Amino acid sequence: MNNHSFMEEIFEVLDPLNDVEMDVSEFNTNTVADSQSRRQILSENPSSAAIPTVDLTESYEDRSRSPTPEVTASKSWTEQTEVIEELQPEEIRWFYRDPGQKQQWVAFIGYDSLRIECKFRQFKYDGGGGSGYVVHEDNVGTITARGSLYEVDIVSKKCFPTYWAAESGDIMRGTWFLDRTWLPLEEIYADKLEEEHLKKFHKQTVETECSASTKDKKHVIHHVVFTEFHVDWRSAFDVFMFSEARSYKLMRSVTSSLGFSKAGVRLHRGYCEEARPDDKLPGITHLVFVVHGIGQKMDTNRIIRNCTRFRHVAALIMEQQFQDVVKNDQRAEFLPVEWRSSLKLDDGTVESVTPEKVRGLRELLNSTAMDVMYYNSPLFRSELVHGLQRELNRLYDMFCVRHPYFEASAGKVSILAHSLGSVITYDIITGWSPVSLYDEFVNATVDAGMSESDLQKRQLYEELQSSRRRVRDLEAMLVSTTNSLTTLKFKIENLYCIGSPLSVFLTLRGVQPKDNQTLEDILPSHLCQRMFNIFHPTDPVAYRMEPLLLKHYATIHPVRVHRADAPLKPAYADVKPEIILRQSEPGGQEKARASPAGSGQASPKEQTSPLHAGYASTLAGMVWSKWSGGKKVEELNQELTTLNKLETVDKESDVAFSAYDAIEKTALDQRIDYELREGSMENRYLSAFTSHVSYWSSPDVALFVLTHIFPREVAP
Repeated sequence: MNNHSFMEEIFEVLDPLNDVEMDVSEFNTNTVADSQSRRQILSENPSSAAIPTVDLTESYEDRSRSPTPEVTASKSWTEQTEVIEELQPEEIRWFYRDPGQKQQWVAFIGYDSLRIECKFRQFKYDGGGGSGYVVHEDNVGTITARGSLYEVDIVSKKCFPTYWAAESGDIMRGTWFLDRTWLPLEEIYADKLEEEHLKKFHKQTVETECSASTKDKKHVIHHVVFTEFHVDWRSAFDVFMFSEARSYKLMRSVTSSLGFSKAGVRLHRGYCEEARPDDKLPGITHLVFVVHGIGQKMDTNRIIRNCTRFRHVAALIMEQQFQDVVKNDQRAEFLPVEWRSSLKLDDGTVESVTPEKVRGLRELLNSTAMDVMYYNSPLFRSELVHGLQRELNRLYDMFCVRHPYFEASAGKVSILAHSLGSVITYDIITGWSPVSLYDEFVNATVDAGMSESDLQKRQLYEELQSSRRRVRDLEAMLVSTTNSLTTLKFKIENLYCIGSPLSVFLTLRGVQPKDNQTLEDILPSHLCQRMFNIFHPTDPVAYRMEPLLLKHYATIHPVRVHRADAPLKPAYADVKPEIILRQSEPGGQEKARASPAGSGQASPKEQTSPLHAGYASTLAGMVWSKWSGGKKVEELNQELTTLNKLETVDKESDVAFSAYDAIEKTALDQRIDYELREGSMENRYLSAFTSHVSYWSSPDVALFVLTHIFPREVAP
């Protein structure tokens, strides 16, 4: 890191006025005016920027369990003696910084920090204790951290992901920290400060005086100068850092003339909270694979970012609403499945035949819609299926190697699939192939041919049928002896389809609604325990699944997904079906609305039909013409319209009751379609462009997934 840029970052952390030491007796009215002038001077100084803070987000995944930097002003010391020794592993805290976040260090949780520090000392401590550490690179292994999603290399000081390919991040060993924010001082400076500190105070018994006692203007007892700043020791626990920049020197001269001591940033030796072995994440009891849809070729790392975003949202939901699950040492982990980038497909042939005009638009279509065309192609479809199947099995094998207890403790696996990924995942689970359509056609042809009157033709059909049976036997033997076919190495608990067009694909394959048809007919429970079809109402790519099983479910509203911040969240199994009532509006248009079936109530219509309105107006005119001087036509018209509404509500209530009776007779055992709620200020036409990718940051979707992963721990 550039030292100059680092020092600018350090001295922009704190407003220097917050660290100015002053005798209270000298603070008078004139000093107030001088202080205001001084603040005006500092406001003109570009270095006095907003205070950045270290990211110590108290999330379920990467929590540090440390005091919030803004709240913790400094360490509180009791007035007692202490022997200055070398820092212990629990006093040191390791930090990481992801790529793209060059100014933000995040603290490892205590368990990870202790393991990294022990590994660090095991391979690099030279035993001298005075000149620091020397790294020995032979036989240095890596350490899993951050929920076992990353591996830490203490030699290269890098943190890289375990299950996906991405740029590695930096790690840093924190020994000296800035006051208030507890940002770690860069190692090249912190190691020098630690060396000087031990030279001056090692093995000495000193008083742990309160930091507030520095306003008695202690003398500097030790001094270290760097290129960009210098550090003064006034005691073993009162250490300050001062910038050598010209603007800061000018500021210190002004404040000194006003009776203030020079402004600096207080430094602390050791982290604000000791690392504890019990500060660790719960064990993984449920693994969720996150499968992307179309568009991954355009942005290879998109599914990684989307999965990370969804993981963070789910972590916050776990902390807020699943405390019992966390206390029981349970959690769900989400792993991204990037299957598109490894496929060759046409080897760039489509790219070469793409015209140059409107190239950007054509490349966008080639990177998105072309995946659907590839999947519908008999030539390339199998490559997509095998690519996703291989990646799922590879990730599962890697996970089990790093978590050998998972299968032994009956860990469960689910899949969260988006868009086209849900279609491919469904075909992998069920083993569906276009060849099955050909088999159905041949079977129908053979069955019809067996009744042929021509003996020669009938014998040919019988021979064809015998040959097909032999082929099926050979296929069964092949499946039992090889893993080359589309089979998964794990059983799927739940399949969450988000923004999925699966029902359209099934319709094009000949699936039609039937009487008493259930999900078992299209997705047997021995392959997957349950399937959920989650969609936003304005998502143009998503379609419903239930009407494909039972046709009358087209008149039943999908189950509405609970809002994450809703105070009451009834169990989804207790939610009553809602009938979609359609009524005519002026202009010949139809408006659909939901009425709670079986409740005996329906929402009143906003407008009556044109026929009823005309009848009411005519009748009111007749009354007015006969009894002039009575009520006005408008008043009578309103009364008749109100009576008409009441009559219409009664009729629709009867329709709702009869429809609800029909539902109960042919209802699905478990609902499949779940619809997200629209925002109160949401524009449907604008959200149509963004709703298809809005699932990843939705707390409602995260809550829904966690609710069905941990069903027993959710309050009714």
